[in-house]
Amino acid sequence: MSQFAIQDVMCSAYAEDNVRFFDFNKEMVDGLPFKIYRISESYPKLGDHKHNYVQIWYIKKGHLVHTMYNEQVELVPGNLFIVPPHIIHRFTILSPQQIEIIGCEFIPQLLTLHKTTKMLFADDDEIYSKITLSGSADIEAQQLLEKMLIEYERKETHYETIIMGKIFHLVGITMRARLNSLQISHPNNRMRHHNIIEKVLSYIDMHYAEELTIEDVTQVAHLSRTVFCDLFKRATNKTFQEYLQATRLSRAMELLLHSNMRIADICYEVGINHPAYFSKIFKKQFGVTPIQYKHKALHSTH
Repeated sequence: MSQFAIQDVMCSAYAEDNVRFFDFNKEMVDGLPFKIYRISESYPKLGDHKHNYVQIWYIKKGHLVHTMYNEQVELVPGNLFIVPPHIIHRFTILSPQQIEIIGCEFIPQLLTLHKTTKMLFADDDEIYSKITLSGSADIEAQQLLEKMLIEYERKETHYETIIMGKIFHLVGITMRARLNSLQISHPNNRMRHHNIIEKVLSYIDMHYAEELTIEDVTQVAHLSRTVFCDLFKRATNKTFQEYLQATRLSRAMELLLHSNMRIADICYEVGINHPAYFSKIFKKQFGVTPIQYKHKALHSTH
């Protein structure tokens, strides 16, 4: 694997006004306009520094703190950050023995090849210091970076063109995630989003016993799957599936306490069609099986 050569990086930088400066002419080898690498070992704290190329880090494992635009943010798996050229930033890895980061760096001239990508750094928005990818976007970004790394290591015919295409693809995913975040956080949208989530929660309460899917609720919300998942997680601190399961288990508890229904019938009543699975997730959630819960409840009332 293309591991980050820490000692080489430190030697290639030089101080400029007490800020380390990294030059793409020294960082990128063989005249390439990009560099792809993986960090999977202890990495030293790197103080204030800047570079004349674009840097994207995707956090696959571990935990670090990144500071950019005078804002300090914590990054966990599924997060990435983008650093435009000549922006001072710094980071500290908090779990050096468990870290895995895939880095993608490229000269800014690549972004001028298409007018849309010029929007990426149209303003100094602190959102670039932390972008959260979720669901299919997260999987897609991981796969892209892994494929770029393989191409970069193997250097087979026309690998440069393939990698540049994947860089554009990655930038597109990132821009879409940024736009979704801006739409969700915009003050004019907060009340509308609150009303949408309330509508979805009411819909779940009425239909939890059915074969409810995320496609059903995104249609109710009139939102794309990516935007809905992000919005729902922010509002409930649960994914849709986690919330649906919690609703079903809560209703099952009520039936165990206040009805004479058999446990097998209760699981079907709340929309869980496999009794063994129902017992498994019930015990995982509450520490006891449904029958143990019912027995304890009966004894506590006598």
